[in-house]
Amino acid sequence: MPIRSVNLSEAEATALRALSKRFPASDLTRKAAISAVKSRCARLAGVTGKNEVAVLCKGSNRIEVLNTDSYEDLWDA
Repeated sequence: MPIRSVNLSEAEATALRALSKRFPASDLTRKAAISAVKSRCARLAGVTGKNEVAVLCKGSNRIEVLNTDSYEDLWDA
C-alpha cells in the first residue's frame, strides 16, 4: 500500500525509463544509471522517511512512496 503517490508528466516518466534501459545489464554504467533513476525518483517524491522508498510505477506516469517492508514484499511475491 503506497504511503503517497506523485504524478509525473509523460515526458518525465519516459525519460526515467529510457535512462534505466540505456546500458547493458552487465555494465557498471547501467548500475550508475539505475542509481540515478532512484535518486531522481526520490527527489521528485519529496521528503521520504528512513524506511521509505520512491518507486517509478510500471505502466503509469507515477512514483509511489512505499514502506521498505511493503517494497520488499512485492519482490518476494
